[in-house]
Amino acid sequence: MSINIGIIGLGSVGLRRFELFRDIQEVDNISFFDPSTKFFEGTQSMPTVDSIFSDKNIDAVVICSPNAPKKNIIAKAFDSKKHIFCEKPPGISLADTLIIESLHHSSPDIKIKFGFNHRYLSHYRFIKETINCGKYGKPLWVRGVYGKGFDDSFFQGWRADKTLSGGGIFLDQGIHMLDLVLDLIGDLQVQNVLLDNLDNKPAIEVNAFIHLRSHNGVPISLHSSMFQWQHKLSLEVGTEQAIVGMEGVMSSTKSYGNEVSRIARDWNNNFVESQTNQYSNPDFYTFREECLDFVNSIINDEPITNGTVEDAVRVMELVDKIYSYRQ
Repeated sequence: MSINIGIIGLGSVGLRRFELFRDIQEVDNISFFDPSTKFFEGTQSMPTVDSIFSDKNIDAVVICSPNAPKKNIIAKAFDSKKHIFCEKPPGISLADTLIIESLHHSSPDIKIKFGFNHRYLSHYRFIKETINCGKYGKPLWVRGVYGKGFDDSFFQGWRADKTLSGGGIFLDQGIHMLDLVLDLIGDLQVQNVLLDNLDNKPAIEVNAFIHLRSHNGVPISLHSSMFQWQHKLSLEVGTEQAIVGMEGVMSSTKSYGNEVSRIARDWNNNFVESQTNQYSNPDFYTFREECLDFVNSIINDEPITNGTVEDAVRVMELVDKIYSYRQ
């Protein structure tokens, strides 16, 4: 069995998805629509986005659009009976995501997956396995940082337009860290939030300091920043007997450093032993794993396990609460 895919939006992420899906044996043909890209590697853009939905040969749509239109695009995909892969976030609000959840309940045979690719990171999976096995005791605290820099080109893109993006650095990048903590620790409650916006861009936050607490009392601190000039991804879990952490991520910029996991344990007179693992993975391997999972779920009629509608609702519930702290 093979499937045909239609990609909506051929920006940098859409181009990446095009190339990855093209290399999957079970994908027979890829079409796309992008208003500013007429041709890509011999493939001509469909004339309109509706052409994707009316084409009965297309089995699944891959949505790489700005955030605001996603809800309506997903609704059209459900209406045309096509499976759905949508880049994160699932929309710009919880209300968007609840509409998607309702559509999915009405059409449960349609596969829908959201692109929370960081769950596929090798060092994250190591952390999750280590914490879940309980070898070092229960978690006592969690600290996460995810940040990058920006330049004037940021203001030329849709992410600087709140009506299209829905928010700033937290919704764009920090949501990955929030999703990892939800996956690792379980349900969370927002305790307090500090948001700093760009002076000339209300509601486009450039710094987000977020304190949460898990259902069983674990305190969590997250920092998402556009002023993290030395790009950084770091997630640490302090347990009863060790600190289990990860840092770095493979990206197109190569600016976050190598992917490394660490366990610091056996405290003795202010010093600990440290076990370090470094991972050598190909570029965009997490995106590739996501694409494979999505295709396999369609062909083998298997449930989506990462990036589910339920995952999307849980993370967007917290996003709405965090953004309620905007001034």
